[in-house]
Amino acid sequence: MGRTMADLPQDLFTPAEQAAVWGDGGRERTEFGTAERGAEHGSAAFSERSRRRCRLCFTALVGCFLEFFLVFGGRATVPETETTSQSKDSVIQNLLVSLTNEIRGKFEVSEHNQEKIGESCVALETKLNMLTERISRIETVVAEQETRVSANFQGIAQFVRKEKVFQEKLESLENNLQRNNIRLLMFLKMWRARTSGAT
Repeated sequence: MGRTMADLPQDLFTPAEQAAVWGDGGRERTEFGTAERGAEHGSAAFSERSRRRCRLCFTALVGCFLEFFLVFGGRATVPETETTSQSKDSVIQNLLVSLTNEIRGKFEVSEHNQEKIGESCVALETKLNMLTERISRIETVVAEQETRVSANFQGIAQFVRKEKVFQEKLESLENNLQRNNIRLLMFLKMWRARTSGAT
């Protein structure tokens, strides 16, 4: 316990750190300049190295504690393998139950969606039936109108044919009248000629 910093090995610290610890009043030259500036920088480097050594010691201590816990704790828990296996089985069973519940929920949701889809399909079928009925009614109305129009066209065609026939008969009557008029005029001329010759 009576050892000082000078009793430590000389290669443990850098020259700056050595100057910071046992410099000669600032006259000695180091890689950082004078010993006074080396003392400032050396103190920072020394604190950083001490932090690193503390970290290494802490990690080593933690490692030893973990190794001790794993060795002696594993030995202590060796006879409790059945309970651990049972706990693992219970955890697995719980996971399986949760998975089955999730799957059932998804199936229930899918069934609910299927019911909604079936209802929408029924509504669409009813709408389609109504539309087909309306279309059939429209088709019947159109067919009736077509029959009426065709009947009207037939009546018009018959009227046109009758008009043509009437015109032909009228023309024939006019021709016959003209012929009769010509015959009557010739008969009158002949009658006048006979009457004048007889007198």
